[in-house]
Amino acid sequence: MAMAFLQKYPLRICDATEAIQANPKIATMCVNADWRAFKYLSDELRDDPSIVELALRLDWHAIMYAGESCRDNPGIMMLVVSQCGEALKYASEAVRDNREVVLMAVSDQGDSLEHASERLKTDPQVVRLAIEEEPWALNFAHPSFREDRELVMDAVNSKGWSLALACDKLKYNTAGFVLGAGSLGKDTTRTDGVAEKTEDKNNGIVPGHAYSILKVRNMGGFKLLCLRNPWGSFEWKGDWSDSSPLWNKHPLMR
Repeated sequence: MAMAFLQKYPLRICDATEAIQANPKIATMCVNADWRAFKYLSDELRDDPSIVELALRLDWHAIMYAGESCRDNPGIMMLVVSQCGEALKYASEAVRDNREVVLMAVSDQGDSLEHASERLKTDPQVVRLAIEEEPWALNFAHPSFREDRELVMDAVNSKGWSLALACDKLKYNTAGFVLGAGSLGKDTTRTDGVAEKTEDKNNGIVPGHAYSILKVRNMGGFKLLCLRNPWGSFEWKGDWSDSSPLWNKHPLMR
């Protein structure tokens, strides 16, 4: 009698006895007829992987009623986020730190990056994939990515308003403002631009002097400024100078 009635009216399982709500056969029948019946099953069945997967394949929203062990199951959460990346917010803390699950989530909905672990918000591949899908995801990435010119420009080319998420230096640079930098100390140059002190000439940066900024880069963990060199007789010879071996060691920085 109960089986026939619930097959026709599956949501009425909400009024059934605890024994019926905990019956796997009846539960499977009701969920097959209407996934929303999953909400009214016993705690044990809402944490049963086979019944949970059945409900999720019918509608990902069932994850809202699933037990904790299922939300902590990478395989089950992969099934969920493949349907809706935003559902990452229902995953356990451990699963939000699962790179494969998060990659799947952000490929579907980039702004689901908001629900990823702090560690994965610093992962370049995860962040780039999220921004490619939805530029607003830059808002949820680690702040250092707002200084990455290439990444910001990709977001801006997709949606122009994304420039508002960039750091001030990139905002000004992209908008065409003139940027400048200054060195500490006292200017020891003569009017012809030749350093009076040997250490200044060897260093290549004149103390107490202003330089115009030509480029700003934040890539691969390096923050670089390209300065205009107004001196004809000497130039910067340290790391990332024209002859520095770092360019060959990190060719993507060119």
